[in-house]
Amino acid sequence: MIALDTNQVLTDSTLDGPVFVILKALAESTGHSLVLPSLVIEEAVADYERRVRKIGQQVEANFTELKRLIPWWPEHVPSAPLPAQAAIEYGRRLSRMLPHEALPLNGDDARDALLREVERELPASTDPSKPGSGARDAAIWLTVLRAGADRGSRVYFVSNDKRAFGEVTLHPVLAQEATRRGADLVYCPDLPTLFGHLADHYEVSVLTSSAIVTSPMVEIAVKTDLTDPTVFFEVIPWLPSPSGATSWSDDMRITLVRQPQTITAYAVGDTVWASAKLRWSVIRPFTREPERWEIRYEVTTTVLARLGANDEVTGAQVMSRGPLDQVAPVLVGIGPSA
Repeated sequence: MIALDTNQVLTDSTLDGPVFVILKALAESTGHSLVLPSLVIEEAVADYERRVRKIGQQVEANFTELKRLIPWWPEHVPSAPLPAQAAIEYGRRLSRMLPHEALPLNGDDARDALLREVERELPASTDPSKPGSGARDAAIWLTVLRAGADRGSRVYFVSNDKRAFGEVTLHPVLAQEATRRGADLVYCPDLPTLFGHLADHYEVSVLTSSAIVTSPMVEIAVKTDLTDPTVFFEVIPWLPSPSGATSWSDDMRITLVRQPQTITAYAVGDTVWASAKLRWSVIRPFTREPERWEIRYEVTTTVLARLGANDEVTGAQVMSRGPLDQVAPVLVGIGPSA
């Protein structure tokens, strides 16, 4: 079982980066379930809502100031996104992108957590010269301990809250508590440490990177993902008017815009899992008789590749896709193609 603290969920606000993709692949391939204390979920959603509200207010303020400086500018000041609605969608995305079991907060554990803050006991703050804090840390800790003890299986707890839990290893008093309560707990201060427990780090060479970005399997996976109906609905507003019968060509062309900055890879037995964010330029022809068009755009995908001997890609899947950027329809001709 793998349990994440809130600070780990918040490392990637989009929830679709290479590290999370590897996390899901390694958890599945090693038979570990992913769990999140309910308090972690609530805190992550609340943090997201606060950030949306703050940025939305900044956007409104900036547009208002711009309108004041350029009074003849015809654009309307955009309204800020609804933070509550954005938070609901983020919660759904959290369940979709990081499938997990939610661990409820036990009432006794909630009371114990508050008392630890009052009495300055770890993982709450132990500094008597400052106001009490850390009940949330204690509640998450007790929830994870209870799950580990009840299920009798090893639990990997990932948190980078060094004050509450320890720099590299767990605070001795917390380690003793885990043993006393019958929880086989392994503390990991970050996700790479967890990966090191589950698999062997795989060094990605230039040849490995080249094998991934030039792989026909990766190309097929990306093209397949880009034929999803959700892409079509993103493209519709950009199609030329007046609307008419549209015939899409299967001749989609994709080109890598730039080399991936990082490729995260780990080996489980003879299988190597590699994850990378890849930016593509896409061209897909379509016709509206008698006109021939192309829709062009750029898009970022997070790809999970399975590597075999000599770094050959033996399987690939698009785990997530960002929004379409720089969308543009281009008229390429009239009448039948040559």
